[in-house]
Amino acid sequence: MKYDLVIVGTGFASSFFLKRYLERFPAKRILVLELGSKLTHRWRVENQPEDDYSGVVSDKDYRKLINNHTPEKPWVYTPGFGGGSNCWWAVSPRLLPNDFKIKTLYGVGQDWPISYEELEPYYCDAEDIMQIAGPSEHTPFPRSRSYPQPPHNFTSVDKLIKQHYPNEFYNAPCARPSLGTPNRPKCCATGVCNLCPIDSKFTVLNELSHIYQHPSVTLQTNSQVISLDHSNGVVSKAIYLDEQEKQHEVEADLFMLGANPLFNSHILLGSNIDNANIGKGLAEHVGLGVEVNLINQPNLDGGTALTGHGYFLYDGEHRKDRAACIVETFNTPHIRLERGKYTHRLGMKFVFEELYAPESTVSLSSNIRIPDVHYAGHTQYLHNGVDHIKNNFEQYFGFLPIEDYEFTEILPAEGHILGTHLMGNDPSDSVVNKHGFVHGMKNLLVLGAGSFSAMSPANPSLTVSAVALKCASEL
Repeated sequence: MKYDLVIVGTGFASSFFLKRYLERFPAKRILVLELGSKLTHRWRVENQPEDDYSGVVSDKDYRKLINNHTPEKPWVYTPGFGGGSNCWWAVSPRLLPNDFKIKTLYGVGQDWPISYEELEPYYCDAEDIMQIAGPSEHTPFPRSRSYPQPPHNFTSVDKLIKQHYPNEFYNAPCARPSLGTPNRPKCCATGVCNLCPIDSKFTVLNELSHIYQHPSVTLQTNSQVISLDHSNGVVSKAIYLDEQEKQHEVEADLFMLGANPLFNSHILLGSNIDNANIGKGLAEHVGLGVEVNLINQPNLDGGTALTGHGYFLYDGEHRKDRAACIVETFNTPHIRLERGKYTHRLGMKFVFEELYAPESTVSLSSNIRIPDVHYAGHTQYLHNGVDHIKNNFEQYFGFLPIEDYEFTEILPAEGHILGTHLMGNDPSDSVVNKHGFVHGMKNLLVLGAGSFSAMSPANPSLTVSAVALKCASEL
């Protein structure tokens, strides 16, 4: 059987693309191939591992699906229906307008081939689908529509930060509802968001499962695409393996890869697509935590797990020399084990952008299922940003009643894998064009965080979803 569309993956990129595609072409025949299984929320809750900090719950060990040559740098993702929506913390900021032109403004990274203004209406659509709770009137992003839900309440310390940085500190937008939705209850604020115990945060499973039940859609799980057959710029079929290692072929008029950067690039490399940039520039955000003990200042009284976003270290001329970061303030139970001071503590994280390094790669291995992954290490640009925070912490936060503070080491992973098939206008420095099509290929789109032209500090999932809606709308 020949399909109109074959989609690879069921995470943010694939699901938001499929939703918009079905709205426009409801009679088209669609096959979705997912590497992992479709597991219920209850199964995940009952099968949480005790020895894995990542929060990934799957019947497949994500660490064994890649050959990581630098194991000190883990790559965290969820194999299975819904992809990263299963283990994300539902933090949902947009990119800033200047993030789309970082090369022009600051001489680093690469400009996007699209602008914030082009993407803005699709940001609104994605926020409506996820029912984002956010600050419509006090936000760093130009907006044409209000958030669908009001923001979660600040903590007591957030309010002090807001007083000091009135135009650079905001309620963090998130896909943890403040009011609840028909499918999800209000956030319980227990701070275990990688696997929400009450199924409150947005996931593909709890909000978009219905699109996979559409009569035009066939979903096949435990089916790993390994390559594409193509000739003269046209893909004719996808080749995939089932659980029994049996190989299958499926024909279609249009193909869309929506897996994570490790597997999208692996499929492209296995298909001998003629582009030297495929698989290069693997990277992710870098997190640095700090625990602050406070003097006679109660805290931990906010409305959700992560309540505040600071932008006073984000955009500006400093990005020419050091990585920008977004400041996250937490309402999770960072309990202080001292009588009378249990809540006198503030947990924060600084999430940094990074530059893509061509030496960090995804490549083919001797096993057709498993990509080789090599990481060249953090850039000096990133270290400059981290050092600036450590050396100037009191300059930025000295207005708080601080007793003492302690930084963590650089965190091993953020779960925000980016790069390996960048979006751009020129095939010499990118893999896909502004519409998501691979350069030189007429019927192959590759979407997801791997297509980010440049990395910025903002969490990527909302932008992945908005870009997918945009590309599906342009077909």
